[in-house]
Amino acid sequence: MSNWLPSDFYGNALILSQTGKPLCTLNRKRIEWYLKRGLAEEVTPPEGYPRAIQLNFKAKLDIRNPKSYELAIIRTECVLCGSKDKLTIHHVVPQCIRKLFPLHEKARARQWCVLLCVKCHKNVEDITQAVYRNNYPKGEVANVVKDRILLRRLKGMGILYKLDPDRYDRFMASAGYKTEADIPGPPTKEEERELPHITSKLHRQKLSQWGHDFISNHGGIPGTKEYFRNLFLDFKPQYLPTGYLDL
Repeated sequence: MSNWLPSDFYGNALILSQTGKPLCTLNRKRIEWYLKRGLAEEVTPPEGYPRAIQLNFKAKLDIRNPKSYELAIIRTECVLCGSKDKLTIHHVVPQCIRKLFPLHEKARARQWCVLLCVKCHKNVEDITQAVYRNNYPKGEVANVVKDRILLRRLKGMGILYKLDPDRYDRFMASAGYKTEADIPGPPTKEEERELPHITSKLHRQKLSQWGHDFISNHGGIPGTKEYFRNLFLDFKPQYLPTGYLDL
């Protein structure tokens, strides 16, 4: 099965309210979901739309006016080069940042996701990550945890004395031990198994703090969105859908 997006990814099927008000466009899979559950019926689509369904219940979307991008007919193509082959989804605001946004901002994720061919996607990711990932936390074992486990292993094996004096002092300082007597016995099998989980948890905590600091240093949510918007627009997308990346 291909990892690339289908040629009719957007679908551009129009969904209408009970009163006939245009609400948004959906892809084929979502349209079929409504039809199979008897929540809508297929109707004659307005000009330009391939399909349309009308809901038979009052939807929450009916109380607001749709954004331009929600009604736009969008071509399934790379927004940079126009290619229709090997397409992937690119999050203009990276997931590691966007997941820290409030819920009402996450709900507008569609207009901040664009299609890129695999070649353009790699180019964009390589360049943008090099620009914004300053002081980005690495997914390696935290030194304090790693060094404590190492010292306990060496002590348990009776070869702690084989460490170079400078390395011994560095490991002891990192682990927070003052003397060899402070080092507990060898780590248990359970502690060894827990090490990857501890590492993962510490990394998530560091990543979350980095993300919050990034948002704060870039003028909050509005400033962060503008930063990544401008960063992506530097690639001069020629085929960006109407209303996408609007602040």
